[in-house]
Amino acid sequence: MKANARLLMVGTPWQHMGRHSGMTPLVRALSERFDVVRTAPSRRDKALVLAQRAWQKLVDKLSGKPVKRGWSPFFDIQKWTIESCAIRMLRDNRFDAVLFESIEEFFNDFNTVRGTYPDLRVIGISHQPPGWWRLFAPDDSVNLHAFDDVICFAEHARRHLASALGHPRVHCLRHGVDSGFFTPSEQGTRWAGFNVLFCGKWLRDFEALERTVSKASVAHPQWRFHLVVPAGVRNVERHYRLARQDNVQWYAGIGDETLRVLYRQCQVLYLPLLDATANNAILEAMACGLPILTNSMGGIPDYLNETTATFISGDWTEGAAEQLAWCQLNPALLAEKAKRARRAAESELDWPIVALGFIDVINGDAPSGELKEVSFG
Repeated sequence: MKANARLLMVGTPWQHMGRHSGMTPLVRALSERFDVVRTAPSRRDKALVLAQRAWQKLVDKLSGKPVKRGWSPFFDIQKWTIESCAIRMLRDNRFDAVLFESIEEFFNDFNTVRGTYPDLRVIGISHQPPGWWRLFAPDDSVNLHAFDDVICFAEHARRHLASALGHPRVHCLRHGVDSGFFTPSEQGTRWAGFNVLFCGKWLRDFEALERTVSKASVAHPQWRFHLVVPAGVRNVERHYRLARQDNVQWYAGIGDETLRVLYRQCQVLYLPLLDATANNAILEAMACGLPILTNSMGGIPDYLNETTATFISGDWTEGAAEQLAWCQLNPALLAEKAKRARRAAESELDWPIVALGFIDVINGDAPSGELKEVSFG
């Protein structure tokens, strides 16, 4: 692709993430190579979508046959507005390529206009593991062939998209991390005691977390658990059970700097997962040199191994508290693993380095293939 090619990125920063997390650092990295424009819906875009929705509701009411809007459960009015804005921007401006930051969230109507732009390169990023696609997107419900290339963040996800959904050009690239911002503390000191950090909401195993905290509250009442969970999703029984514990502190709506303090000052990130491709909390903990206790499942082995993290073993419903106790008793071993993880984050997972793979895909120069291993040296 020519120098200074124009790239339209279809997406928006996730509300629970700061400017150093998610896709925002990728936008900055790609801006070094392309003239990058990110979708920014105007009042007119928003008004048009609201009018379209009102019209559809009227048609649904009159026909008595409501029509589901969008194949993805994530495709709400905000995502509809963003995609509508992208289609309008393509109509009004010249772009050489368009990158959908999340197929699962921002892609619905684009199939209908794809043929209008035969020379446009269209790339989509998939964030979800195979289980999500099986639950929410039966094989015939979404047509990914509007994309010239699809990018995913874990090898098992690449295999699924290439086979079950039948796309011929699926690339597995690692998710990056802003290792220039997420760094270890220069002083190298942490809070006194044993402080356990948990971050996020999506595909987190709150049942495992609640059982671990309940058991630790009896056996180790002096431990402190710091839970970074958006307030709007604290709506299940497990969250309330966690809130009854005196040794649990909750955080929501915090900035990047406060989040970095938690990564730097806690003794371990405890992150039981239901599934994963990439995971921002794990990448940021790696970059900050925070020891990690998590599951070796899904895409996690594409980012961590036994030399850089401790994996939950045995019966997690009973054994995780004992493994946290082991972590407390072996700080030197955990610190060595964390140093290796930091080196990998800095030398191989930093966004400007990872972005080189995205540039190859956008330019049409990247062959499909399996993910190369990270060197944790």
